[in-house]
Amino acid sequence: MSYPTEGDGPDLEDSYLASRVRLAPIKSRGGRRRWLGVLGTAVAVYAITVAGLQVISKPRRPPFPTSTSTTLPASVRALNGEVLALATTGTVEAADPDGLGRRPLPNLGTFAFPPVVGVAADQGVFTIANPAAVIRNRPAVAQVSVQVPAGTAPAGPEPFADHDRALVVVGPGGVSLVVLDGSTAIGLGAGDRAAGDPASLGAFVSGDGRLELRQPARSPVVVATAAALDRDVGVSPETAVQFGVYPDPAGDKMAVVLDSGGPADANAPMVVIRRDGRLLGTVGSTIGPTEGTSPAWSPDGRSIAYTTFDALGATLAVWTPGRRPLLRVVPNPGDNLSGCLWSPTGTDVLCTSIFGPGQSNPSGMWGHDTPSGIWGWVLAGATGGPLYAVDAPGAPITWLPGVA
Repeated sequence: MSYPTEGDGPDLEDSYLASRVRLAPIKSRGGRRRWLGVLGTAVAVYAITVAGLQVISKPRRPPFPTSTSTTLPASVRALNGEVLALATTGTVEAADPDGLGRRPLPNLGTFAFPPVVGVAADQGVFTIANPAAVIRNRPAVAQVSVQVPAGTAPAGPEPFADHDRALVVVGPGGVSLVVLDGSTAIGLGAGDRAAGDPASLGAFVSGDGRLELRQPARSPVVVATAAALDRDVGVSPETAVQFGVYPDPAGDKMAVVLDSGGPADANAPMVVIRRDGRLLGTVGSTIGPTEGTSPAWSPDGRSIAYTTFDALGATLAVWTPGRRPLLRVVPNPGDNLSGCLWSPTGTDVLCTSIFGPGQSNPSGMWGHDTPSGIWGWVLAGATGGPLYAVDAPGAPITWLPGVA
């Protein structure tokens, strides 16, 4: 099979739908189309399977494998590292990736739930707002208080800049860089959203229809405009969007989600551009990230994991720009997927799963009750294979190589 070349986002989506639409109805914001006949669907599934393409197998929603020693394969139980998770009580725990081997981290504080989290890949650092804090993994798990300007909070899921030397915060007064060694705050001007630049003491800031790289004592550099990005994904330039910016670990490129503020199950188009603005790839809104969620780069910066909403429900997508996204539907109806983490080796992905209100709790495999339902973790190999549900000690924050 040949893949589209970089920059062929609309063609990528069209070719994906051409192979998918015969198998299942496409859910639109206005309602659902008729289901195809059972016989026609079965024939289509068989034909495409013989052709060697990835399809949704039958039954379409098989029971989740759960986190017991008899159902999880040895490869899942043997995953390395530890996941730090925030419980609804505000305490942080460490657990094996399969949800077992849990241990409390009493040297850490109690935090507000849900957290504002940012992961720095090379340091194992994340932040939680209210109070603002940095928790480091080396040489041991330790909490460091960060003095930030009044009324500000870390800039979403990507707040670290300059190889984790600074924290980007956003508030009514604009965007600021806070140097962690001494908590020195440097103003960067007004902006709607921001993300730290991993490669420099600066931040990518969106506002007034532009995405800019801002650095202290330097003039802003325009990386992209809303009009240009809208054209890249085939959206009307008059469409009002906000940029969600997600730099890769090296800061060489970034994913930009064009969020229009649609309903909770609406998807948004996404582009990947170099830091100089050159387009590398796109996905349209049909298979783009669900609005309000955050894509996550693999440690090597080659692929992006994100959650999208398919005709059959919540879906985990793993996309390497220039190729087709790998899509796997969560089997249980009513499930929603939230933020995803990559394993330190880049071979596996872990996402938060929220089991919808009013649904049964299958096999007791989920974690804690929340006002919006019951949530747990979903584990998946990055290149394919089934999804595995595991009992969760809390909302996953970061997947570390190991906690000392």
